[in-house]
Amino acid sequence: MADARPSRDRRALFAAVLVSIVAQLLTAPAAARDKTDVVTMRNGDRLTGEVKSLEYGILELSTDHVGTVKIEWPEIASLESKISFDVERIGGARSHGTLTTTDGKLVIAGDGGEPESVSLAAVTRLSELQPGFWQRVNGTFSIGYNYTKSSDISVTNFGLNSQYVGVRVRSTLDMSGNRTSSPGQNATDQETISSTVQFLSDKPRFWVLLNTLESNEELGIERRVQSGGAVARYFRQTAYSEITGYGGLVLNAEWTTGIDDKQSSLEGVVGGQWRIFRFNDPEVSLTAQAALYPSITESGRHRSSLNVTLARDLVKDFTLSLSLYQSYDSDPPAEASGELNKKDYGVVTSLGYKF
Repeated sequence: MADARPSRDRRALFAAVLVSIVAQLLTAPAAARDKTDVVTMRNGDRLTGEVKSLEYGILELSTDHVGTVKIEWPEIASLESKISFDVERIGGARSHGTLTTTDGKLVIAGDGGEPESVSLAAVTRLSELQPGFWQRVNGTFSIGYNYTKSSDISVTNFGLNSQYVGVRVRSTLDMSGNRTSSPGQNATDQETISSTVQFLSDKPRFWVLLNTLESNEELGIERRVQSGGAVARYFRQTAYSEITGYGGLVLNAEWTTGIDDKQSSLEGVVGGQWRIFRFNDPEVSLTAQAALYPSITESGRHRSSLNVTLARDLVKDFTLSLSLYQSYDSDPPAEASGELNKKDYGVVTSLGYKF
């Protein structure tokens, strides 16, 4: 029988890393700046505060007197800020600099060179470029529990989704874990740590590094390490939706439950993400991610993953989400004790906090 200690040690390390990252995110001091950004509405109202971001048609403005205000982008007539922002337009073109508005166009004044004028309707994302590292990080931490009385099956899950935005680099760090417990059987665990580093350009295409560390006891994967690169592209961008696709190569190393030897392979990767956002108080978003990994060195083998998440704002920075995940391997490596499952899937609900 395989020693369960490596699995316990891996889970302890995973939990320690998660707690450390969340603690640093929640306790890192925020760099205060003057709330001097000015937003003028189409009806003539003027608001002064700190523009936090624009994404999926919603501008977030932090004010001293009424807290954080969320404004639909089409309702804004002008915007002024002395702080540098990363400005992304529909189609993926990017600029960065301070912001003013003239004749319905956003004027972006960077360091040196001529200011750029962009139609307000063409702007799809604004990200504040603060000087501190932690001030450029945002994301969501979530935890959930599901229980079915008729079968006495319970599922505990937690996750961390974070993003760092720089002038020419956008990186993500996502961590998730699920534990399924049922009577008469050992609990099974699924854990994933994934990161991407996107090298952004002024064109719809960009390079991205892909890295994943995961384990899945249901599929008999003690540990899987995956690293590679891809070319990505925005295929569609509007104020309320975005479709991104990518393709490339990854190196895959696996350690199967009950077997000490590492198994390595070279795989292709084709994937994409589709996100839809609706601002109708409360905010609702739908994110779908899918990836296919056809093996190049193992003939006939292919893996796939799917994750669909529906999130709804509750109060202030709290969200409620419903997620569906699925993992598939057409030819999983042989386990010392027998055949492995080819598919793992589940549905989880969780309560999240946005930071």
